[in-house]
Amino acid sequence: MSSPAKVPVGLLVKLGLVAIAVIVVAVLVLRGVDVRGLIDQVFALVREAGPWAFFGSMAVLPAVGFPISPFYLTAGEAFAGQMTMPGVLAAALVANSVQFALSFWLAQRAFRPVVEWLLAQAKYRVPQVKPENETTVAVLVRVTPGPPLCMQSYLLALSGVRFRTYLWVSIAVQGLMGSAYIVFGKALMSGKGGLALLGLMVLVFAIAAVQLVRKRLAQRDAGAV
Repeated sequence: MSSPAKVPVGLLVKLGLVAIAVIVVAVLVLRGVDVRGLIDQVFALVREAGPWAFFGSMAVLPAVGFPISPFYLTAGEAFAGQMTMPGVLAAALVANSVQFALSFWLAQRAFRPVVEWLLAQAKYRVPQVKPENETTVAVLVRVTPGPPLCMQSYLLALSGVRFRTYLWVSIAVQGLMGSAYIVFGKALMSGKGGLALLGLMVLVFAIAAVQLVRKRLAQRDAGAV
């Protein structure tokens, strides 16, 4: 009899945070708080800070553990009017590229012992990857749900994956997923039901696509590393 599949701890934490956020919003609504007004004030502050501050923060903070989802969900609504949606997607891609490079450097050069200790505490095993398997491993790590984005970057940086492979795989996967989240966030925050549904469908398609790639690669290279 096979044992039940284990749910990744990181995924449980993310679901827990989402549940807490939903509960907080529900409580605020029941207490008569103008939640929409609060959201509008937050977006006004973000717009006032400007795209340089926003995307600059997006290029730095996720490298040290800050969740990237808030950036994705607010970028479109905050700056599409000023930069156009393609401009927002391009800026997010550049910010992610800088963030991935920074994470790689931090893991390998700045505080490797600290990163190794953090990974050990989180029970993430650092594989040592052969050059012929590095693309497969990089894709699998990037599309596996659970580990935070910075932990994924640290794992790959310490596993022996070469920087160029690490970077193009990271940009490809997050370019797809991040763009889907940004489109969905813009539609959701602007209150356009049809566009929100379209954004959700794009997001679901992106998630399904990366999971299909993950399963294909796992089946093809099972036991390779």
